Amino acid sequence: MNRNSELLVQIEGYVPEYDASSDLILPPATGESQVTNRFDVSYRFERVGIEPVGGNTYALSSNELVVDALTLAIQKNAQLVNDTIPSGYSPGDTIEFALNAQVSDYKRLDNVEIVDGITTAAGLNSDADILGDGLSFLTSFTPTYSVTIGGVTAAGTFAPANFSVTEDPSGQILGSSRITFDLSQQLIDDGQFGGDGILTGAHLFGAVGAGGTTATIRYRASMDESFDSPASGDASIDIGDILTNRVDIVADDLVDSIVVGDASVATVTIRPLSLTHQIERIVTVEGEIINTPSSTPNVSPGDVVTFSVKVSLPTGDVEDFVIEDFVPYSMFDINDVNIDVQLLDDAG
Repeated sequence: MNRNSELLVQIEGYVPEYDASSDLILPPATGESQVTNRFDVSYRFERVGIEPVGGNTYALSSNELVVDALTLAIQKNAQLVNDTIPSGYSPGDTIEFALNAQVSDYKRLDNVEIVDGITTAAGLNSDADILGDGLSFLTSFTPTYSVTIGGVTAAGTFAPANFSVTEDPSGQILGSSRITFDLSQQLIDDGQFGGDGILTGAHLFGAVGAGGTTATIRYRASMDESFDSPASGDASIDIGDILTNRVDIVADDLVDSIVVGDASVATVTIRPLSLTHQIERIVTVEGEIINTPSSTPNVSPGDVVTFSVKVSLPTGDVEDFVIEDFVPYSMFDINDVNIDVQLLDDAG
């Protein structure tokens, strides 16, 4: 290898049903455990004519990666689907939340729900899908589902009886919403996969190699102009604010006769302002005009220099906005302050 080379080793693997001692990796009592992946790095170095033949071996480093092995896992993600001006997350935008769930290859799950008030065998106290303060459930978009078992995918929309939205639920801050989804019942109503509402892992389904059993639920929300329960006393949603959303999923493990589940959090962040400070124009003492000079232009005594400051505001909700420009007094004589303020839209 060369001196500045980087060595990347990628190894694919999976969590099997049993460990080397023939013990179940997912304990029947809880349905989840942790698996440790340890690696050690060593190398052999030989300098011809100096080191012994074959070189010396040196230990470089070691590390461990802990992986959560679960019966049922979920991740909540956010995606901007209608980006109003300005670009990036801002009030008025439409956000699609995706709830992506995976089922262990060795399990069969019934009553798969995004619901509150259920405690799993591992101690998770479920609280459905919590849409945080500052976001409002979009009723014009019907939540959808997509389930894949044994390489076959079934998709559809949720009937009103199989999902609910409760604004300002008890136990949550004012402005949040609790959303529940009964995925198993929706699969039963739609007659999918035999109409029993059960999500069967690939190994038990007899579809090893066809991919895992997965489910995705999607719904949309709009970003509000203000918080109902501002943490700082400032109700407006503006630069740098973070909106947090949580989801819990639960199901009945038919193999071990326990309740299993998982949780995930997605955040939406209003991007901060950006500032650009540059020399816009130089009029030399000889009268030459240099527009948009280089980042390090040559300036001589007697030249007239025009500076520009451009601030990009991701949202119009800005308070106590002050720009201070510190010009080296020993180099520049600011005897003609001519401030020209231009307001540009997101495209300009």
